[in-house]
Amino acid sequence: MDPLRVRQPLATMSPPPAPSSTTPLAPYRHMVLFRFEADASPTARADLLTAFRALVSDLSGLVLTYEEGTNVNDEGLDDGLTHIFFMTFADAPAFQVYKVHPAHVAFVKSLAGVVAKATVLDWTAAAPTTL
Repeated sequence: MDPLRVRQPLATMSPPPAPSSTTPLAPYRHMVLFRFEADASPTARADLLTAFRALVSDLSGLVLTYEEGTNVNDEGLDDGLTHIFFMTFADAPAFQVYKVHPAHVAFVKSLAGVVAKATVLDWTAAAPTTL
């Protein structure tokens, strides 16, 4: 049996409750994963990382938290994705402002020729579960 298929199928999971007019909007998480082009130079890669940090800094009124890292997982399930960027926004509307902001749109266009694959995952944070 494939160990990745042990989890409950998404179709049977209950969606989170919709916020009511009296419920504050939950934090919105945005995760981006990159696989660089094989022929992207170290300078081009470094320049792109610097540009990402500058984007986050320039839009710090929208981005509440930012983390980045390099994949260190050794299970071979990463599909060649090497760099991880994780951001928190106050809520989904704040993310929507970020997503269409001209600086973000320009950054996304700058990925061409440097990033072979970008995977993006977003979710609305639920209340933490105590283990």
